[in-house]
Amino acid sequence: MASIWRHVLAAIWIIGILGRSYFTDLFSSAALQTWATIFTPICVQAVPFLVMGVAISASIAAFVPPSFFTRALPKRPGAAVPVAGLAGALLPGCECGSVPVAGGLVRRGVAPAAALAFLLSSPAINPIVLVATAVAFPDNPEIVLARFVASLGVAVVMGWL
Repeated sequence: MASIWRHVLAAIWIIGILGRSYFTDLFSSAALQTWATIFTPICVQAVPFLVMGVAISASIAAFVPPSFFTRALPKRPGAAVPVAGLAGALLPGCECGSVPVAGGLVRRGVAPAAALAFLLSSPAINPIVLVATAVAFPDNPEIVLARFVASLGVAVVMGWL
């Protein structure tokens, strides 16, 4: 198997060398440069949050016993959904960080509906987002409250559905 990959990589390398002038023209187009200008910073900004989410998910898997979730969340999935939605407010990050955490919760026995509520609420009501909303609307604190309530409401309703 490793031998096949060596051949594939060697072929890609040879194609790259032989087609260098073609690829240079291809990759110097304005559209591709614009794409790279947008793509690169988005990836650079997302990586720390993804790493944080994976680290938290791994920590949950390694250090938190499954019995914790059975004690912390209500037994009925319908009642666990709003609790998990509120727990989403604790993870400071974007959706790329909440995805591995939600996956880890499901693997630890949390109801998928509750994990979905967490997954949807975390990027919308975490502390960083709420502070950013307050800064964007300094004279309208009701917008921060409205964002929190509406986002949490949507997450809970979707978890129940």
